[in-house]
Order: sequence, then C-alpha cells, then structure tokens
Amino acid sequence: IFLKAQDIIINMFISIAITTIASFINPILGVIVALFFLFRRISFFYENWRGIVAGVVVYAFPYCFTSMFETIAYDLRTTPLTDLGIVCILSALFLHLILRWLYKHGYTHKKAIVSMTLAPLIILLFLIPFLLKAASLFDDLLVATAADFDHDYDVDVDGINPETHVVEGHYRTLPSGEEIFIESHIRTNPNATITDNISYRG
Repeated sequence: IFLKAQDIIINMFISIAITTIASFINPILGVIVALFFLFRRISFFYENWRGIVAGVVVYAFPYCFTSMFETIAYDLRTTPLTDLGIVCILSALFLHLILRWLYKHGYTHKKAIVSMTLAPLIILLFLIPFLLKAASLFDDLLVATAADFDHDYDVDVDGINPETHVVEGHYRTLPSGEEIFIESHIRTNPNATITDNISYRG
C-alpha cells in the first residue's frame, strides 16, 4: 500500500506542478488540466472518498474550532498549558472517532492514513488556478489604484497622477503695481483638466 501511495503522491505533485504551469498560461486551462488529472484517478477517488473527506475534516478541525477553544479557555480561566492540553485531547478524540468510522467501512490504518494525506493535495490541485487568478487580479488592483503620497498636497486621485513640475521662487507684479515674491512650489502641468490642478477643491 505504501509503494502505491508513494506513486499516487508523486503523481499528485506532478499534477500540481503541471496545473500550476497551465494556470499561469490561462486559469481556465488550469481548471481543465486539474479536472483531467482528477478524472484519470477517478476510480481511486471513488474507492477512497470516505478517507479523503475524513482528511479534509481532520485538517479543517483546528481552524473551525479555534474560536470555540478560546471561548472555553476564557470561561474556565485556564492557563495556556491547560488550553494546549484541552486542544490536544479533543483533537486526539476527534481523530479516533474519524478512524473508527473509516475502520467500520473496511479501511486499514495504512489505507486510511494514505487517503487522508491526499486530501490537502487534492484541494490544492483544485484551488491553484483560482488562487493564481485572484493574485493576478490583486496585482492589477494595486497598480490601478496607485497614488502619489510623497507630496504634501490635497488632490483627488483617480488612479493616474497628473504630471507636475517645480516652479522656482520669483517676483510677480500685481495689477495694482505691488511687487510680491512667489515661493518655490509644485504645480501641475497645464492639460485643460480642472480636476488635475493641485489647487482644485471640487
């Protein structure tokens, strides 16, 4: 069983690698490739679906019940060491019940462990295309909403910063004939868009 399991696990890692490459090319292609590899092993999944489901439940158990453990620990005013003991005891009891369920359906301990171990690999195989697509969308969002925070001025940013230039300090004569000094400052390049002006306040 372990030789067979080793071959299956190696094949799963190869499938994950190929699915990852296909997902980089096109997420839809990644989904198709993942389904192809899963259907190639459809008989194995059919025979061991209980073990795979048990693996998913066992891996998800700590995450799903973390808040419950924290609530129990808070109510009982326990110490961190006691909290750890409670978690370990409940986890061991839960795993024992899962294994008993599998043994009732004809699983040996080797077959149960192998099929449960495959659960995260199968989930990863399915999720890779969607994770890569989500990462790509997140990168696009970061680029689209980039803003310039290096300069101290109030301006509405719509994703594209207008070009600016530095105006050196100089003297200006007002219509009244009074001469004033204009401090060095930053201003936008004229582009006929009023909202691009730094002084624009809506």
